[in-house]
Formats: sequence, structure tokens, C-alpha cells
Amino acid sequence: MPRPRKDIDVELLKDLCAIHCTMPEICDILQVHEATLYRRFAGVMSEARSGGKMSLRRKRWHVAMDGNVPMLIWLSKVVLGEKDRVEHSIAEMPEEAFSQLVQQVGERIKREKDVKK
Repeated sequence: MPRPRKDIDVELLKDLCAIHCTMPEICDILQVHEATLYRRFAGVMSEARSGGKMSLRRKRWHVAMDGNVPMLIWLSKVVLGEKDRVEHSIAEMPEEAFSQLVQQVGERIKREKDVKK
């Protein structure tokens, strides 16, 4: 005779999935095996995790629109594909500045070699 079905608090399961608890955490809290959850509630868990992601995106959006500059920059990079580009060209450097840079790099390499000895 098969084991009786374990009652699982589906609302608690949804809440745990929405905040992206790990499967071991969810299993510990609900006192059920991972295979049981996947077998009986795969769709419910997937939908709850998607809802959690959507809530997080919505909150980030509102924070950015309320004037949080770092969040605006981050969303611009992620959503719009913008990037911070820092381009350096040795060809555009004045000769004197280039010579100083080469000298500084040489001195630093020498110091690092001396430290290793």
C-alpha cells in the first residue's frame, strides 16, 4: 500500500519560490523531498519564481524612476545596452607624456623585481 500523500502548504510554497529560496531550503521548511515538489508542483513553482522576478524588476524600475541615479545607470546598461567606454590611445598622447609613462612603468617593474628578490 502506498504512503499517504503529504499535505503541502501551496501558498507557503509559492511565497518561498517568489523570494527565490533554494530547493534545499524549501524542502527543509516544508519537510518534503525535492522530487515530490517537482513531481506535484513544478508549474506552480515556475510561475511563482517568475512572479518574484517580475516584482523585483518592477521595484527596480520604480526606484530608478524615483530618481535613484545608480539604478538609472544600471537599468540603462541592462535594458538599453549602454556601456561605459574608456578608450585610451597612445597615438594621441603628447610625446613627453608618453615618455614619462614609459619611464614610470619601467620603474614600477624594477621595484617589483627588487621586492621579489
